[in-house]
Amino acid sequence: LLGFAVSKNGITVAGANTRIDDKGELKSATVASYSSFGPVDDGRIKPDLAGDGTAVFAASSYGNQSYDSSTGTSMATPGVTGSLLLLQQYHEQLYGTYMKAATLKGLALHTADDVAAAGPDYKMGWGVLNVKKAAEVLKNKEYSSIVNEATLTNGEVYTITVKADGNQPLLASISWTDPKGEFVNRGNLNDATAALTNDLDIRITKDGKTYFPWKLNPAKAADKAIKGDNLVDPYERIDIGDAAGEYTITVTHKGNLVNGAQDFSLIVSGAELTQCR
Repeated sequence: LLGFAVSKNGITVAGANTRIDDKGELKSATVASYSSFGPVDDGRIKPDLAGDGTAVFAASSYGNQSYDSSTGTSMATPGVTGSLLLLQQYHEQLYGTYMKAATLKGLALHTADDVAAAGPDYKMGWGVLNVKKAAEVLKNKEYSSIVNEATLTNGEVYTITVKADGNQPLLASISWTDPKGEFVNRGNLNDATAALTNDLDIRITKDGKTYFPWKLNPAKAADKAIKGDNLVDPYERIDIGDAAGEYTITVTHKGNLVNGAQDFSLIVSGAELTQCR
């Protein structure tokens, strides 16, 4: 991955070969041979997610009414882009406002279909975009999901308590648009200096146990994702597969925040927020 593809706040889309049944459900997906892999030098999770880019039937430039089948990340990326725009439209229809960029990105990564080993990887990021699941998270806001835009100030600790619904994994993630960094690589090969400026952290605790977010190790790029203190990504997610009972979600930060504060978006799914059905 090169150039703008390694932007820390953008969404970098991998190309996937997908198999979808007649009900629109993803049955399998693999990274396409034409798709570029991560990692970025500082170890960030790139690409962020994947979209179907193989043999996509779409409008072509041969004529005003022409269509053709094409393949490439140049097919996967516009498919993802259009889908994200539809999610913005859906949010506006439901709640009368549009999501911040960090919220939309966080929602897409939060609900992506994980098709390989558990957690993200340097081939397809967090998985294949699942617009249906993302729309359900928006629709179920305040019932079984949280989509909250908040601000963390210097020294502040953000805390909420949620109850797992017991029917699906409890997922909690934070996403933020990180301020520009001061470091500029002047030609050093494989310089691991982090591009992250404001390092926010999400943790979940229950009965003295602490759950950590996913992270990858660029020195062992082919290894499975592990859980620990993520120092490089402006998006962090915690998965608890067998969640039951009440959990405390905490968002903090390291050091001093540039500009004294940082907006962030919290997304939670698999929670029981009301007794209404």
